[in-house]
Amino acid sequence: MGTKKENTVIRVLFRFSLAFLLLQPYACREKDAIPNVFPDPQLPVWYYWKTTLQLSARERALLDSMQCRHVYVKIEDVGGDAETLAQLAIPDTARLSGLHLEPVIFIANNSFKNRSSEALERLAQAHAASFKSCAARWPQYFGNKPERVQIDCDWTPSTKNTFFQYLKILKTHLPAATKLGITLRLHQYRDPEGTGIPPADFAVLMAYNTGNISDWEEENSILKLSDLRAYLHQRGDYPLPLRWALPLFEWTLVYRADELWKIIPQTTNWKDTEKFRPIAVSAPGTCRRFEVISGTFVAGHYLRPGDLLRCEKISPETLQQAADLLRSQSDLKAAAPCFFTLDSSTAAQNSAQMLELLWKKEPGDIH
Repeated sequence: MGTKKENTVIRVLFRFSLAFLLLQPYACREKDAIPNVFPDPQLPVWYYWKTTLQLSARERALLDSMQCRHVYVKIEDVGGDAETLAQLAIPDTARLSGLHLEPVIFIANNSFKNRSSEALERLAQAHAASFKSCAARWPQYFGNKPERVQIDCDWTPSTKNTFFQYLKILKTHLPAATKLGITLRLHQYRDPEGTGIPPADFAVLMAYNTGNISDWEEENSILKLSDLRAYLHQRGDYPLPLRWALPLFEWTLVYRADELWKIIPQTTNWKDTEKFRPIAVSAPGTCRRFEVISGTFVAGHYLRPGDLLRCEKISPETLQQAADLLRSQSDLKAAAPCFFTLDSSTAAQNSAQMLELLWKKEPGDIH
């Protein structure tokens, strides 16, 4: 027999070993309980953000050249008072053959301010009905039952609890097999403990809108690499299965009386020097800037003399560096990216060959 001290050590080691063995199956179940909810994770996915879905020949050609078979389609816009502003229409299905559409509902954050449980119940029921309606009307594209659905909402600390409650209620009104996803902003990705982890099955990290859009002096509010690095610095894996999205959109920000006035979803040709005066930029690669010197209409908006314009888009070089940074994250490297958003402009300006390099190249392949 051993000494009293030796027996005590043996008992402690035995209890530790027993606890370890008992917890092992649980740990394995926890790990296995997070399934790969993304079909074809090695193929890209596009967001289509117009509520009238009508693919052009060029848009469909880009999808085909990238072997893209899944498209995230916005089916409903919900405003700040939880009112429906727009719903999906598909006037022509000619170029949808072979595609699988996955529905997304955009909800303004203010919709979750001061909402009662009864109001959240009604909202969740209405949105579940919208998801099911897409499957009923266009089953050949959405499937007979929605397999995956997404909610796009930039929740804040003041709306977090209400938004999360809404997600829980929504889940109860969806088919049992339907996976519920959310879009995730970079600040939420960086600080899941502080911002909360949504009760969802998966998330798509929107790796853009990093700058202060209201600040005229901002270099580029869509994406700046120094900002992206800060969001990705020193953090562990996010608790939900993830994909990541890069910005392929462009826009012109209009500033009036020192405030952001309008967003024009294009970088129109501003070469008419009788109406627009170029403003010198401080460094190569920064956004083009103009001052309106003669009143004119652009995209339905009247621009007055004195209005300031900043045209923002992301260069291929910046996109590649952003993709490399995102792929260096252990919870993001496994899947191909998503792209926001598919339209005539992005289809005309981006080739499949260039976009595929964003996730297929190895570091050092492009200089």
